[in-house]
Amino acid sequence: MIKAFKEMISRWNDFTGITDRPTFWWATLATFIVHLILSILGLVPFIAYMSGSDPTAGPAIALFILLLILYSIVTIFLAIAHLAMEIRRIRDAGLPWWFWFIQFLVSIGQVAVIVFWCLPTSKEPIINIGSNNAKKPPSQAEPKSAQEPVAETIEVSPEEAPVVEDVEEVEEVKEVVLEETPVVEEAPVVEKAMADDGTWKCECGANNDGNFCVECGAKKPE
Repeated sequence: MIKAFKEMISRWNDFTGITDRPTFWWATLATFIVHLILSILGLVPFIAYMSGSDPTAGPAIALFILLLILYSIVTIFLAIAHLAMEIRRIRDAGLPWWFWFIQFLVSIGQVAVIVFWCLPTSKEPIINIGSNNAKKPPSQAEPKSAQEPVAETIEVSPEEAPVVEDVEEVEEVKEVVLEETPVVEEAPVVEKAMADDGTWKCECGANNDGNFCVECGAKKPE
């Protein structure tokens, strides 16, 4: 309630924004409490002034006049702040701001305006007559979304359109080609380690003096 009342005071001259339903009614309740407290404070010196036998009647009338001036200033300020909030609440309900004047035009206008204040928040105008001019407060402002790029459309004639083969047939052809392709085994690499006496050592580890390895049959390196 205190937060809603502070928002109403801080935006006392904002007639172009919006105010949601909970904030409006909490601020209205706080305004009523403030008026009640000021009325009680002004009633005490007024009663003292009206009793002629009270010796403090002189100072009481001075205090009463001071509180009356203070009460008038606060009342005018709160009336303007609440008026601005009433218009923002009507905008928040999706109605044109000038619906506030309905209360002066018809016999049940005050009831209609109270119903407007009870409506929930509407993102779209309920009655699109005139300009709403609703501006969200900074706390409720939405961030600007980045504009999405639009893809260009290219018109292609049927003769120029590419022919797309069946994907399943292409996959089957690939599998058949892979199955029929023979696997070529690599021949063993013979270590080119030759001794001075003409013997050579094969990769399998056998020492040979001929042109072929006696163990694996690998050819003698050149």
